[in-house]
Amino acid sequence: MMLMEIEQRIKPLSRQEKVTLMHFLVDELAQHELDPARYFTAGDKHVVWSPYDEHKAAYQLQQLLAEQQPFSPTHPGRKLSGGNPAPSDPPNS
Repeated sequence: MMLMEIEQRIKPLSRQEKVTLMHFLVDELAQHELDPARYFTAGDKHVVWSPYDEHKAAYQLQQLLAEQQPFSPTHPGRKLSGGNPAPSDPPNS
């Protein structure tokens, strides 16, 4: 059945019938999305990156945060005093 034929059959339906049809279509689409075979092939390896043991990235983030000046939430524009000094050397990986 062509899409134009489907549209012509849907237009005369009542609002409630259209809502019921929408629920049916959403459920059908959800069932397809839940099928892992659609995205993965059995036996294939899939690499997942993790920040665990990424010391250089942690150091770079710490440097960036150390360069930022925190602002007081109660007085916008007023900088807070103190803060942690930036480490001088990156950690060994």
